[in-house]
Amino acid sequence: MTPQQRRLFLEKYATGQHSPAEQEAFQRWLAQASGEELEQALTQYERLHLPGTEPAAPELLAGIEARLDRLLQPAASAPAVRQLWPRLFWVAAAVIGLLLLIGGRYFLPTPSPANTTLAYLHKRVPAGRTDSLMLPDGSEVVLNAGSTLSYPAQFTPTRRDVYLTGEGYFRVTKNAARPFVVHSGKLQTEVVGTSFNVYAYPTATRQEVTVLTGAVRVRDTASQQHVGLRPAQRAVFELATSELRAMPATNPGVSLAWRRGQLRFEDAPLDEVLDKLSVRYGVAIRTRAPRLNKCRLTVRFEGETLPEVLQIVAALTHSRYHTDSPHLIWLEGQGCSG
Repeated sequence: MTPQQRRLFLEKYATGQHSPAEQEAFQRWLAQASGEELEQALTQYERLHLPGTEPAAPELLAGIEARLDRLLQPAASAPAVRQLWPRLFWVAAAVIGLLLLIGGRYFLPTPSPANTTLAYLHKRVPAGRTDSLMLPDGSEVVLNAGSTLSYPAQFTPTRRDVYLTGEGYFRVTKNAARPFVVHSGKLQTEVVGTSFNVYAYPTATRQEVTVLTGAVRVRDTASQQHVGLRPAQRAVFELATSELRAMPATNPGVSLAWRRGQLRFEDAPLDEVLDKLSVRYGVAIRTRAPRLNKCRLTVRFEGETLPEVLQIVAALTHSRYHTDSPHLIWLEGQGCSG
């Protein structure tokens, strides 16, 4: 399958106009494609936006991701995330690690296992790396840099509880008799068998759960409010207001871009962009001008230094930035209309 044929198929797939024969041809290509070809297909699929169409179904994306996972498995413990992150990230990540040890008013308590009778294992991923593991039930987890997953050496007969700090992509083995529950900060995400991404860094102002396949229920443990999610949906929990809401995830692959050393945003509110940039670079980036809160950005970052990222954001939001301290950056200026 040539790149042109692949793109044509992806466009048809997104609108439900592909034929069974075309899908079969794509599946044959998928089984023998190289890692570079899979990366190109993911980029094509994730960037695909056709006016007037429904969001593309996530099953194809999940299939490409699974194949890419298998190809990259031997390199999962490589010292760097495919050498895409800037050298500055190593320094920034060390700073954020120090802040996590010191603590502070912006930080959530690290989730801890409620059942202390079980023997828990702890998988910690240092700065500048990603890593993967298989849980006792066969479920697979990929952890982003600076993340920790605590899980029992053996699950109980009725529950599968794990505890996440940071960000992780889960592909859960289906077992209706034993729900799988991810505890992350103030949220619990419960599934039977599905694939989804959880974003829950202690320094972040929001938590997110994005579903690729299957269905999950996300619950705020304090208020007990909950939302149900289906494929191509996400839940966002604002820590400042304790608001939990469900919304479409027009492009679910955007939430998984971190697995390829990227940050991607599509029509995202500025506070979400700044939140994830703050986590990536180990600094707090905040706004002082109310008009900036109206800005929404579509942008991709891959390997830029922090100054380069700030220049791009300032240009897109008609603002300027300055620092009050090595770990605090302010945006102010004209902002966006609307």
